[in-house]
Amino acid sequence: MDLKQSDLIIHVISKIKRRSDVYLENKLAEAGLKGLVASHGAILSALYANSGMLRLTDIAEIIERKKPTVTVLVDRLVKMGIVSRQPSQDDARITNIMLTPRGYEIKDTLNLIGSDLLAKAFKGLSPGEREACAELLFRIHSNF
Repeated sequence: MDLKQSDLIIHVISKIKRRSDVYLENKLAEAGLKGLVASHGAILSALYANSGMLRLTDIAEIIERKKPTVTVLVDRLVKMGIVSRQPSQDDARITNIMLTPRGYEIKDTLNLIGSDLLAKAFKGLSPGEREACAELLFRIHSNF
């Protein structure tokens, strides 16, 4: 059976994810943020986009992860002093996750690392190819 490149797309996407995670972790460590991983970046991006505070369940929905997984990731961010947990004033069953001053302090560094990652990923591609690639990947994503 002869495989076409398109038959391997899910495998290639998975490999890109693994390699980009390693690249990010190395860059984060170089920036003094050892212990942060790509999933932490997703949480922090969600918080930056939402005034620095979200419910744990909202974070899980935004980053498309299960709540127990997000809880473990947030635990690490709390230990690193990047976020804090605050009980909701309206409902004691709800926990809000809030950026700390340290969380805001690292935002520019994270943005630079993210830009560096994108530059590496799209190296050698024209702006049109970048957009076409993104469009196709988002269409594939929507199939799931």
